[in-house]
Amino acid sequence: MSAQLKKVNSNIIIFIITSHDAYLDDAMDLDVFRYLSKPIDNNRFFRALNTAINYFHSNTQIITLEYYDECYSVFTSDIVYITIEERKAAIITRQKKFYTNKKLSYWKEKLKDYDYFAQPHYSYLVNQTIYQRHFNINERHIITDITIQQLYTIVKQINIKNYSMFI
Repeated sequence: MSAQLKKVNSNIIIFIITSHDAYLDDAMDLDVFRYLSKPIDNNRFFRALNTAINYFHSNTQIITLEYYDECYSVFTSDIVYITIEERKAAIITRQKKFYTNKKLSYWKEKLKDYDYFAQPHYSYLVNQTIYQRHFNINERHIITDITIQQLYTIVKQINIKNYSMFI
């Protein structure tokens, strides 16, 4: 069920509360935020809840994309990558491709405070968390070390019909 919820909303934060320690390994495989055992300690529960709220706020920032008379709101964590296509910035999210009149340098500056974006090539900004999750990479700095060929391979795998592979 956790995996299905993550497919519907990749920003969901899941707690597992149980008295069965046998579920701990499964919980870790499902990328749950916290595993709490019964009986619940109120202090631990509220600390975990506060941590989850702070995590959610820091990882679910919304940016506004403008393209002529169209406006869209997008979670920064849903951006897969940003590139240039026909002199416009193309913002590829998990759900859709958007165009904007802003240059890539604008988006680089706008997203610089989000430590999960990297620029492995002058024409791309890539969301490291999506890349890491898809390719099972644990090191955050790895994406800056990828080759141009690897980057193009990744980009070719990401297409408007196949975003679900990055959820």
